[in-house]
Amino acid sequence: MKHGKKRLRMSIAALGLTAVLLAGGCGGNGDDGAASGTISLQYSTYMAPESALTSPVREWLEEIAKADDATTQEIEYFYQEALLGATDTIPGVRDGRADIGHSIALYHPAELPLSQIVGVPFATNDMAAQARAFNYLYDNNDAFRAEWDAFGVRVLSFAPNPGSYIGTNFPVNSLEDLRGRSLRAAGMLSSAVEAIGVNPVALAAPEIYESIERGVIDGHTSNPFEITVKLGFHEVAPYFTEPFTGLYNLVVIVMNPDVYESLPQSVKDYIVESRDDYIDRHAEAFLEADRAACDQLLAEGGHASVLPEAEVEKWKNLLGDSLYDEWRATAVASGLSEAEVDGFRSDYERALDTFASPSAQATSGLAECAARG
Repeated sequence: MKHGKKRLRMSIAALGLTAVLLAGGCGGNGDDGAASGTISLQYSTYMAPESALTSPVREWLEEIAKADDATTQEIEYFYQEALLGATDTIPGVRDGRADIGHSIALYHPAELPLSQIVGVPFATNDMAAQARAFNYLYDNNDAFRAEWDAFGVRVLSFAPNPGSYIGTNFPVNSLEDLRGRSLRAAGMLSSAVEAIGVNPVALAAPEIYESIERGVIDGHTSNPFEITVKLGFHEVAPYFTEPFTGLYNLVVIVMNPDVYESLPQSVKDYIVESRDDYIDRHAEAFLEADRAACDQLLAEGGHASVLPEAEVEKWKNLLGDSLYDEWRATAVASGLSEAEVDGFRSDYERALDTFASPSAQATSGLAECAARG
């Protein structure tokens, strides 16, 4: 696609980072029904601007904003809850308080019951496959699409998100090492760790460091590797263990439906055409960030390991289908039929298989770190 004489100007706004994307050219755009002019958009996320969680999203949005030659799109970026709070991002996009939002389905279990399947452990450790699978389901599974439509937002893409790990103040070589310990855990990982004799503790991320330091908990899970090293969690819990419980959080980029409909057709087409490339680049950005986190962890006396395969299998067998049953019961209780819920699970599992990379471990930055010794 030709972009003409487009240029990017970056400036810092009082409440966030503003990227003004000027698409060159003028005049109408009769082919797709959108008039020439300016579309001003506001993007909101609760995350930091330069994290691997967010910077690839900004890059993709900047490319989207240059996808039409006749329309100027100005995108103002608001980070770290400068515009909307973490739990208010998706509702805020729905209500028009922001045009685009980057958030997680975990904050909205009542509105997005099918989406909570992502919390069932041991489904996949392949973040790119997961994002592609959910994009496929959004396009092809009626029940899944309906819950996002009912929430009142348009999904631009689901985003890669790394798997969780276990960070502790003691070495972990087996499930028995975890028995009787207290770990911060969230979502269905709370049930998963409880099944192996761990006491799950619900804590907000900012409370984790001090809670370990004070001996309230022995470690944590339900966190990306890169973020927790940046936050210094390894100072109080230096043992990082990859348990291959997999991905636990569904990250999504949403747009207000009315704003989406106002976009030129060429921009809408570009969003769909470029999703796979964006997902690949975002997944690679996570791996690069994990490599940097590994450098820091090892240099500062931390340790990286993987839970032995026999222990992983023991954990999986212990859980069986119990957490799928928990998810299923909740989804059916929300008003969905058993056929819709079971059909969605089947479609989800098939999609994960379809988009899987040759090795799930290939997308685990912590497993790669452990191999470095």
